[in-house]
Amino acid sequence: MKNERQAIILKLIAENEIHTQEELTERLKENNISVTQATVSRDIRELKLLKIMSDNGTYKYSAPGPNDDIFDERLVDIFKRVVIKVQYVGFMICIQTVRGMANAAAVSIDASLSNDIIGSVAGDDTVFVLVANEAKAAELVKDFKKILSW
Repeated sequence: MKNERQAIILKLIAENEIHTQEELTERLKENNISVTQATVSRDIRELKLLKIMSDNGTYKYSAPGPNDDIFDERLVDIFKRVVIKVQYVGFMICIQTVRGMANAAAVSIDASLSNDIIGSVAGDDTVFVLVANEAKAAELVKDFKKILSW
């Protein structure tokens, strides 16, 4: 079931411009696959889907190509475009983004596969990143700011 669903997700994003998880959930339901948004979110993460800019200037889901680096230029570009503020408290990093773009930033962060990142949670305009300790949080914030040229 999961493999079939993920294959359909890849087909849907290849054939359509899908901008949100909700939109993807609806398209899956149109294909007689009943899923929750949480399941779609997990599938997006497992498939390492990217959000790339479409021709009309909006972001859409895309599958990584066979030669894509995990934290490639597209992810860096998305991260740079959507992040407004980065700070940490203890072992938590808080990243504020343009409204509606926290998931795109979280995908970029998760794709980095840093061993220091335990996990992340994205809302509408905020990403919380959990790391092992305060020193690692400070180091990652410094790295993020370097990527952002701050």
